[in-house]
Amino acid sequence: MQTFNFAKKTLIYVVNIRYTMALDIEALIRGTDTFLINYTISNPDIIQNYQLTTFVSTGLISLSKYLYLYLTDNNSVYLMDSEIYTNRSIFVTDALGSIVLDIDTDQLQPTLTAIALSLSTSSRMYAKSNVYIYVDAPASDLSMEQMVITQCNAWGSQVNVCMFKYMYLLALFYTIAII
Repeated sequence: MQTFNFAKKTLIYVVNIRYTMALDIEALIRGTDTFLINYTISNPDIIQNYQLTTFVSTGLISLSKYLYLYLTDNNSVYLMDSEIYTNRSIFVTDALGSIVLDIDTDQLQPTLTAIALSLSTSSRMYAKSNVYIYVDAPASDLSMEQMVITQCNAWGSQVNVCMFKYMYLLALFYTIAII
């Protein structure tokens, strides 16, 4: 019989990469490094891997390194990528440190689609891991709310909004986080 180890976790970041997030992402990189160094000293075996999902709605069809491209009804494109790392320093320096912010857009952003991608693409993700969202634009995909809530419940994951600009986005994530 298979047993589950709920003591091990995946640190999951879902980061919107609009140009307006540049200063926030710079602070995120510094804060994450400091946090992980201190956290792993007292909890060395909890975080087993690190997942980074980046996303943006460009409003235009663009070529990109992104793994997932979603064409929407209004001819905008969602660019998304989700990768998992097993080493803290590679996650902080290579993954977070290489985020490219070259898209200046005022489009609504596919935040819930990005959360769904994070919770459905990695076979190495651990259950009951927290998902941290870094975003400064309203969600364009509110129709995905029930699906994301279902995924969070299935994984036992809690969604945490770390930065936000619009109060109605906060209300949506608060709803997801308490279920």
